[in-house]
Amino acid sequence: MNTPSDLSSSSTPCHVSEQDLAATRQELQRANERMENMLESLTDGFCAVDRDWNITYINGRALQMVAPLNKSRDSLVGRRLWDEFEDLHGTSVAADCRRAMEQRITVNKEFFYRRLQCWLDMRVYPSPDGLTLYFQDITARKLDQQALIDNNNRLQLAIAAGRLGDWRWDAASDRVTFGARAAEILGLPAGVALAWPLLRARLVQEDRPRVRRAVLAAFSQGNDLDLECRLLPLDGHAGGALENQAAARCVALVGRPDHASAAQGGAVLGMTGMAQDISARREADDHLRQSEEELRALANTIPQLAWMADPSGAIVWFNQRWYEYTGITPSESTGWGWKAVYDPAVLPAVLEHWDESVRTGAPFEMEFPIRGADGNFRWFLTRVEAVHDRDGRVVRWFGTNTDVDQVKRAEQALREESHVLELLNSTGAILASTRDLRSLMQAATDAAAGVCGARFGAFFHYGEQGAGTLFSLYTLSGATSAEFQDFAEPGASALFGPGLRADGMVRIGDLGDIGNAPQYAAKAPQFGLPAGHPPVRSYLSVPVTARSGELLGTMFFGHPEPGVFTERSERIVSGIAAQAAIAVDNIRLVEAASRAAEERKVLLENEREARAEAERTSQMKDEFLATLSHELRTPLSAILGWSQVLRRGSRDGADLQRGLSTIERNARAQAQLIEDLLDMSRITSGKVLLDMQTVAPAAFIDAAIETVRPAADAKGIRIERHYGSETPAVAGDPSRLQQVIWNLLSNAIKFTPRDGLVTIEVGQRDEQVAITIRDNGAGIGPEFITHVFERFRQADASMTRSHGGLGLGLSIVKHLVEQHGGTVRAESAGVGQGASFTIELPLAKAAPAASADAAR
Repeated sequence: MNTPSDLSSSSTPCHVSEQDLAATRQELQRANERMENMLESLTDGFCAVDRDWNITYINGRALQMVAPLNKSRDSLVGRRLWDEFEDLHGTSVAADCRRAMEQRITVNKEFFYRRLQCWLDMRVYPSPDGLTLYFQDITARKLDQQALIDNNNRLQLAIAAGRLGDWRWDAASDRVTFGARAAEILGLPAGVALAWPLLRARLVQEDRPRVRRAVLAAFSQGNDLDLECRLLPLDGHAGGALENQAAARCVALVGRPDHASAAQGGAVLGMTGMAQDISARREADDHLRQSEEELRALANTIPQLAWMADPSGAIVWFNQRWYEYTGITPSESTGWGWKAVYDPAVLPAVLEHWDESVRTGAPFEMEFPIRGADGNFRWFLTRVEAVHDRDGRVVRWFGTNTDVDQVKRAEQALREESHVLELLNSTGAILASTRDLRSLMQAATDAAAGVCGARFGAFFHYGEQGAGTLFSLYTLSGATSAEFQDFAEPGASALFGPGLRADGMVRIGDLGDIGNAPQYAAKAPQFGLPAGHPPVRSYLSVPVTARSGELLGTMFFGHPEPGVFTERSERIVSGIAAQAAIAVDNIRLVEAASRAAEERKVLLENEREARAEAERTSQMKDEFLATLSHELRTPLSAILGWSQVLRRGSRDGADLQRGLSTIERNARAQAQLIEDLLDMSRITSGKVLLDMQTVAPAAFIDAAIETVRPAADAKGIRIERHYGSETPAVAGDPSRLQQVIWNLLSNAIKFTPRDGLVTIEVGQRDEQVAITIRDNGAGIGPEFITHVFERFRQADASMTRSHGGLGLGLSIVKHLVEQHGGTVRAESAGVGQGASFTIELPLAKAAPAASADAAR
């Protein structure tokens, strides 16, 4: 394409002056600028190509359109079109452009350019130099067209789904034309057109005024037409209508007036609308309405509360019984106002269940209390069923509330009775199996408190104290001992007295403020209730009486609320108290039987022990007599033997001395035996007298050592003594204490082998003086050491024993030491391990008084 600037270079010869030529050039320049301005002002994209497809010009709008491709004027002008837009090569767009170039024809084409993601309207015009191409972005228009197509498709689908038919009334001809479906709905032949008067004549007579008003209002006010009417069937003659309302067809008509433009005066041109056969729906509605009327009439005759709700769950109708029971008005009840008479504690659960039924269409069934006009709640069983139309949609909910309060109360009473029975059975089993009195009464108190609904319970045990009686807190239930620690002993107050005197049960429904009650101000619960004591309004006391009539104690129960305890509670608690009393009697009988059996067992055991003791004593007596006979005969034999020898005359002085020494030694031994027998006799008869003095232990110990030294020297036994520094004195009889030490030393020397060692240790232990005599002799076996201080007991009591004696020495030692207020113990590691005897005597300041009575 040649622009105006190209014309200035033409070589066509002309005879003009330079001045004319300059003027011409200026004019061409201005024309070229005007052309370029015109092309740049185009709203369409413009592009010019030569016959070789080189781009010779592109305007600003076209550059804007290809801007996303990073194309500029300089990069495009002079370049081949198919090189810059190679994605178009081989497409129908390129084919149409080539056809326009070759055939010199105009081409119009709409296509979607993927590279720019837009729809383009391309118009191609041939020129002497090539082609000019105009482009317009029609993406928005294409989207609108597609949306229009989609909307039309949806409309057609909706019309088909709704079984709608179209119609149009033309004002100029006053005729109504019908589509095929509309004609079918109206019962007209296909393709028929009716004048409006004929169509109006098909209306049921009573519907005509209403239809006329609706049509006039639509035309005069510009409103849409929306009405339901009944059309009579044709009678078959010239389109006439047969007046048979039973056969009339119910039709829904909607329409919109068509008006001329304002310039044309805005006159009504006609109306376009849709028609729908709603005969079946109206029939169903009429049937449903009739059913609802019948149902409401029936619902007003039943004793239940009845109601209806719409599909959303909002209640739209209650029967008369509902208003009579609840006492609220219809305006207060409908919708969701019924919630006011429901128990707030269960209302959330009711609403949740109801919402679930409304959402799913499932039946509703639930038991909950409803408040009556008197303000009291009664239990109702609520059942709700959905009412569906022919298509299965919920159109109504019908519900009933059946009074089940008596049943619920009976069930509750049955449960309570069953619970009480189980509790009584278990309590009876516990009471029958429990042998501990405190555990028994605790179980009874717990059971009674649980059955009667007490907040706390207590059992006060009856006991005797001197000339009076004492009631002590024995068991608690539902409270801590700390809450009763300041509670005074009940005594015989007006409140507690009857229960504590076994005068019968006391049940008080409301104590009021016990602290201000004058009848309780002077006695327990004295001065009101102690700080920390549980509050009491309801009170119950039940005495626990044995079969003999003996008062065992009293159960007390309390609750901070009034009216808790009933006659039933009283009877049940009385039964538990009777069970507890029987159980206590049984425990006493069992304990008495056990004591009797134990006493019999003790008597039998004592009898067996006495018999065994008698047998042991008899045996010991026999053994003692045999030992005594042996011990007396042995020295007498020696004395008699040497007496006969000396009577016949002594052979020399040495024999005489040996004989006299033997006679003296055996006489002394016999005298000691006799002295031991006399001491034991005095001990047995309680006639041992002590001459109490303050004496140093060393005095009687040294005297005893000197007495036994000849015997020790005869066996080569060393006697060592160890006295502690400043050993305090003891109070005692010096001769008896010396006798004790002598006995222990004699035994030590007797059972210690030749060249042995006997030690005496004296020291202070707290408030006592300890004297220990230890030897390394024969020792004492573990089976005998516990009997070592018994009378007549010897480790070896046979006649062939190697050591003599009557077995009285250690028994005398034990008695004399204990008579001084001291103790003596024997220790030995075993036979052959030696033995030690330790005496502990109180210091002189703590010594007991010396008297014959003390010996006893």
